[in-house]
Order: sequence, then C-alpha cells, then structure tokens
Amino acid sequence: FSGFSDAEANFNIAFYKNKQGNISSVTFRFTIELHIDDKDTLNIIKKILSIGNDIAVYGNSCKFTVTHPKDIYKLIEIFDKYNLNTTKYLDYLDFKEAFLFYQNRVKTIKDGDIFNRLLDIKNGMNSNRINFNFPLEHKITITDY
Repeated sequence: FSGFSDAEANFNIAFYKNKQGNISSVTFRFTIELHIDDKDTLNIIKKILSIGNDIAVYGNSCKFTVTHPKDIYKLIEIFDKYNLNTTKYLDYLDFKEAFLFYQNRVKTIKDGDIFNRLLDIKNGMNSNRINFNFPLEHKITITDY
C-alpha cells in the first residue's frame, strides 16, 4: 500500500471560506485517483483498510478519498510504520504535522492564527515544495513483494 501510495496518492489540505471571504474551515484529504478500469483496486483498498468514503466516479476516472479524522489517524499509523520512499514522504510529514496540529489545537489560539499556520504548511507541499531534505532517520524500504 505504501508503494502504491507513493506512485498514485495525494495528500491535500483544503480550506473553505465563509461569505465574508475568511477561511472558516479546513479539510484534510488523502486521495488515490485511477482510471475507471481500476475501480476494483480502489474498492479492495477501501475494504481491506476499512477506511474512506465511497469510490467516486468522474468520467474515465475513479477516486478513493479519506477525509474523516478517525480514518486519517489510521493512515498515519500505516505510513509511520511503512514509510513512503519518494518526496511524497515529505508531503506526508507536512500533512501529518498540519493534521495533528489542527486536531490538538488549543482553543485559546485564534482561528485565524491556526489557519495561517496550516496555510504555511500547505504552501510548502506537493508542487509548491522547495525543501526536499529528508529527515536523517528516514530509511528507504523495498520489500520482497
């Protein structure tokens, strides 16, 4: 699953604005998007891991999405035990940091300050990444199968 995720998955932090244009909520999202011919693969992943939303179909694509905090905690367990090997690992670390920061936030911190911290993390992820330094303890793992 980790190798498959290295190739096909995406970690995303999505912000939603209220009518005044201020960020009012945030969603943490893990997705795997494949060709519709591979929908059964996504259903197997969903079934084995017992996480995620229903598989969504868009034209010739299908998407497995995980957004529920309980399910994201399970993903963190998996990816902490079975490391990703590519720069997606760095995106995972940022995603995990942002998710845990948000879940464990102190209620006395203003929402604006929380969202600004999350935006800073998000703006350094995925195609915006400029820091490609892996933690010293990161080990590339290749399994037999």
